[in-house]
Amino acid sequence: MRRTDKVAAVIGVTISVLVSIGLWLGFRGGDALEAEGANSLSMFGVETGDDVYFPVKTVQNNSRQIITLLAVVPESPSPGLEFVDAKVYDFHSATRTSKGKFARDWDPRPHLVGEVSGRQLVPEQALSDQILIHLRVTSDQRPLTVAAVKVTYRQYGRVHTQTLNTDVELH
Repeated sequence: MRRTDKVAAVIGVTISVLVSIGLWLGFRGGDALEAEGANSLSMFGVETGDDVYFPVKTVQNNSRQIITLLAVVPESPSPGLEFVDAKVYDFHSATRTSKGKFARDWDPRPHLVGEVSGRQLVPEQALSDQILIHLRVTSDQRPLTVAAVKVTYRQYGRVHTQTLNTDVELH
């Protein structure tokens, strides 16, 4: 093997190792978020084809650096639940329906603020609006559950994920 071939091989291996380390450091579990409030929700009378929404606990940046939210998704929902989206809503001036705020036939769309992605939280700031996860029921199986949501955010140019516990049951 010629000297130039050896140098090229060493450079290739070094670049591969550095890229692997960079990916490992760049996408890992985080701990900047603190979720406040109880998040236990049961809905009864849910039928196949229904669209249901459930709130994510209030998300607060518990770190010393700005974070940018990238995505919120349910983690391992029951088969029979299809994830549609997660968006941000403003309920500060909303009136409750007679069935309650998160009733099966309640439509939050008039209170839509926008996407989760791109929302920034400064240190110690809580998101003042509510994140709702939108699911579609695709099965007759009951109960259907979601036990956690996964929040993805960027901090220091690195992507982190954090799992927040929840307790959602659809009957």
